[in-house]
Amino acid sequence: MKAPRVSVVVPAFNQSGYLAEALSSALAQTMPDLEVIVVDDGSTDDTAAVCASFRDARLHYVHQEGAAVYKFAIAKMAEVAGEIMSRNNLRADMIDWLIPHQANKRIIESTAERMGVPMDKVMVTIHKYGNTTNATIPLCLWDYEPKLKRGDRMVLAAFGGGFTWAGIYVQWAYNGATAPKLNGKSNGKSS
Repeated sequence: MKAPRVSVVVPAFNQSGYLAEALSSALAQTMPDLEVIVVDDGSTDDTAAVCASFRDARLHYVHQEGAAVYKFAIAKMAEVAGEIMSRNNLRADMIDWLIPHQANKRIIESTAERMGVPMDKVMVTIHKYGNTTNATIPLCLWDYEPKLKRGDRMVLAAFGGGFTWAGIYVQWAYNGATAPKLNGKSNGKSS
């Protein structure tokens, strides 16, 4: 079976009153190679029943317990960061930057709180770029580069698909504000 060319993802949380109309609209599109994926984030209403009422092979329903995923993400990101700090004899006050995966602002804030790292030492870019999956940490580093100094101690922590998590401790190698631009060209950022 050939994969569809267009996937319409419909996030849902306790909004079943609007769901049937949204799904009808998506499924009525003239694009023949189309699938509609409803991602139910732990709804307690009849979201599942509304989806089941559509007898269309192009409609897929995924249910996740959003609250459980949220708690697990916070616990594991803070746990892996704590392990890294312990292995490297670091305390929260010795960390210059916490660079967490940018899944959502509440997870970022809760992870920082559990680690004892103030928010002014946490890189946050979710408000600018959203959750860009595996690019969130590199985007943080790119965005904050002018503020980084040689020797800055950084803990990077991530949580992702398949309930995987990881972290690493690094020390920054150069002064971001005075670093030469690649190929003599500006990287578009101002110091």
